[in-house]
Amino acid sequence: MKDQDELFSIEDIQLKTFLTYQEEINNGFENGVYWFKIILPPEERSVLEISFPHSNNATLYHQKEIIEPLKNTRYISFPLTSFENETTYFLKVNCYKEGFIPLKIFKEEAYYIQERDDLMKIGFYYGIVFAVVLFHLFHFVNSKKRTYLYYAFMLISLTLTIGYRDGFTYLFLGSGWIHDHIEPFFNLMVLISLALLTKEYMQLENYPKYLKIWKRVNLLLVIPLITNLIFVFTGSYTHFVLTENILILMISFYVLGFGIPLFKKNIYARFFLFAYTPMLVMSWYFYNYTFFGFDFIRLTISEFRISGIIEMVVFTFAITYQAKVLKIELAKLKVDIETKNRELTTFTLQMIEKNELLSEVRDQFLSYSNQGVEKPSMAVRNAGRMIEQSLHQKEGWKEFKMRFEAVNAGFYDNLYKIAPDLTNAEIKLAALMKLNLSSKEAAALLNITERSVVSARSRLRKKLNLKTDQTLFDFLARV
Repeated sequence: MKDQDELFSIEDIQLKTFLTYQEEINNGFENGVYWFKIILPPEERSVLEISFPHSNNATLYHQKEIIEPLKNTRYISFPLTSFENETTYFLKVNCYKEGFIPLKIFKEEAYYIQERDDLMKIGFYYGIVFAVVLFHLFHFVNSKKRTYLYYAFMLISLTLTIGYRDGFTYLFLGSGWIHDHIEPFFNLMVLISLALLTKEYMQLENYPKYLKIWKRVNLLLVIPLITNLIFVFTGSYTHFVLTENILILMISFYVLGFGIPLFKKNIYARFFLFAYTPMLVMSWYFYNYTFFGFDFIRLTISEFRISGIIEMVVFTFAITYQAKVLKIELAKLKVDIETKNRELTTFTLQMIEKNELLSEVRDQFLSYSNQGVEKPSMAVRNAGRMIEQSLHQKEGWKEFKMRFEAVNAGFYDNLYKIAPDLTNAEIKLAALMKLNLSSKEAAALLNITERSVVSARSRLRKKLNLKTDQTLFDFLARV
C-alpha cells in the first residue's frame, strides 16, 4: 500500500486492505512510503530481506512493537517468527530514491545457506578483481606505463560501485548519510579514471584534434559533481537520477566518441570498443530500469559482474598487447636514434677535420702574403676565397641541423621558448654544447678562436639565466 502523504500510523495501517503482489515492486519515480502486510504460517522462523541498497530505510512492526533488523547483513533484513497461529507483520519502507522494493522471505536456514552461496560467488568475482589490480600495479611499477595505473584505478572505482550494489557499504557502514549519498561519488571515480585511461591508452597525443576535444570534454566533469551536490543538500531524487545519467552519458562519450572515430586509425580503439560497449549498454539499462520503473527486462548484479569479468579479460589482454607492441617500437626507435647519433657524430667530426684542415691552409696563405713576396696570382687569390667560403659554408650547417634535430627533436623550439633573443651563432653554440664538444672543437666548427668560444658561452649562460651552480652542459642536456 502506498502512503502518499505519510499519514498512516501502525494503528491506521492494521485496518487497511492490501493488494497481493507476486513480484518485486518497481515503480520508479513513484517513490515515498510503502506499507506491506506479511502473514507468516504457524511455527515458522524466517528472514525478510529487502535485497536492494537504496531500500534500507525500513521499519518492521509486530503489532505495535518494532522488530530490530539483523546485524552484519549486506541488505536490511529482519527476523520473522511465528508460533502456534499465523503471525502478521507490517513493514514500512521509505523510498526516498526510486520506488523499487524487492522483498524476499527465506526460511531461516535457507537464508543463511543462500547468503553463504552468494558470498562464495561474490568472493570469486572480487578475487579476480584483486588479482587483476595487482597485475596492473605490478606492471606499472616495473614499466612506469601509466595505462596500467589508470586501469587499476578504474577497476578499483568500478569495484566500489559494484560493492555498493552488492550491499557491502551497508554491511560496513550501516544505513546513514555516507551510505545514502556515496554511490554517485563512486561512479564519478569511474568516469575520471576512464577519462585518464582513454587519453593514455588511445594515445591521443598522436591525434591533436581528438586531444583538444578530450580536454574540452573534461571541463564537463564539473556538471555531475554539481548535480550530485544538489542531491546531497536537497535530497531531490530527480537530481540523483540526473547525476547518474550524466555520468553514464559522459562514460558513453569517452568510449564511443573516441573509439568509433579512431576505429580504423588505431587498432587499440577496436579493443576499447569491444571491451566497453557491452558493459556500457548494460549499464544504461541496469541503472534506469529501476530509476524509471522499466519492466520488460530484468538485469541482476550477477549479470553485471559477468560483464565486468569479460571486460577485465579483454582489456587486460589489450593493455598487455599494447605494451608489447610499444616495447618493440621503442627498441626499434632506440636503434634508429643510436644510428642517427653515430651518423651525427661522424658528420660533426668530419666537419671539424675539414675546417681544421682548411684553417691550416688558410693560415699558410696568410703567412705567404705577409712574407712580403710579390702579389699572389689570380689563381692563388681565388683559392684563398674558396677556402674562406668553405669555412663559412651554410650548406654544411643546414645538414648538421637536420641530423641534429633527427636525434634531438624539439631542441631548437624549446631553446627559443626559454630565451627568444638568442642569435643564430648562440643557437649553433648551444647545439655544439649539447653534443658535449670541447671549446677547441667548437671553435673549429664556428671558425672562431677558443677564447671567443669561452666568451660566447658566458653570454649564453646569462641569456639562459643559469645559476652559478648550474653548468651549461647539464642544462642543455635536459633541453
